[in-house]
Amino acid sequence: MNLILCCTPLQVLIARKIIELHPNEQFFGVMFGGVWDKKRTLYASKLAEVCNDSINIDTGKDLKGFDSLKLMRQLKNKITHKGFDKVFLANLNSLWLQTYLSHVSFKELYTFDDGSDNIFPHPNLLREPDTFKYKLIKAFIGDKYSVNKLFNKIKKHYTVYPNYKNIVPNVEPISLWDNKVDGDIDGDIDGEVSFFIGQPLLNTKEENISLIKKLKDQIPFDYYFPHPAEDYRVDGVNYVESELIFEDYVFKNLADKKVIIYTFFSSVAFNLLSHPNVEIRFIRTSIPRWQFCYDSFPELGLTIYKEI
Repeated sequence: MNLILCCTPLQVLIARKIIELHPNEQFFGVMFGGVWDKKRTLYASKLAEVCNDSINIDTGKDLKGFDSLKLMRQLKNKITHKGFDKVFLANLNSLWLQTYLSHVSFKELYTFDDGSDNIFPHPNLLREPDTFKYKLIKAFIGDKYSVNKLFNKIKKHYTVYPNYKNIVPNVEPISLWDNKVDGDIDGDIDGEVSFFIGQPLLNTKEENISLIKKLKDQIPFDYYFPHPAEDYRVDGVNYVESELIFEDYVFKNLADKKVIIYTFFSSVAFNLLSHPNVEIRFIRTSIPRWQFCYDSFPELGLTIYKEI
């Protein structure tokens, strides 16, 4: 049996495609999460339906400090399957995932993308503190792994970014969408349609609302797809309210349509860059603390559509 570990809805989409590539192998799926809203619950069920067995791990919504570490320390009590042939995961630097792997045995390790961080230089995915305090924490929770130990075990990496250099050298491209179209199941949308992908870049709700109003005045998008952290709405903006993540929304509702995506630097845009029916238009914000996000655009061959 194989083990596949997921922490986000996007990872579930990728995991399902990986499982499709191994039709004669059994999978045990694990979905981690601190906030179990409708969206996470939906994607946990999407993982479960393609696995032979599965479990959800609650990492604690508001737990911090020692309370969070105690919960991690108890993780070993929830592990029912101990031996695996192959392990598939995205987050090498997750203490939760490292601790889980510390209590099972496996023969081969495979990784897959955790979003656009996999193609940017100096990714957070490979960063890990090297302090005495951090080592004490890992000892307390029973974590015997590190990013480097796991990285050196990787046999192959599955990527949804086939045209970009990945942080893992040995890659196999996979596609999030099928070659065939599903047809339109949303009769209200036809032809060309445009979206802005929400990102709350500022500190307060009032500042972010002002930013959305500014976007609406300067960019001709039809619909706004809100970020999960945006618990506010702006009058006059057409919001898409969906339990699906945007990638899934496009695959299921907008097949065979021209889709224009406006975004600052959302991972959604990178996930859909190679989709034949999608055009990405990057918007450069003038907010000083986010300028570093655009530093790698020239190296990646990306251009700015508009600055605001």
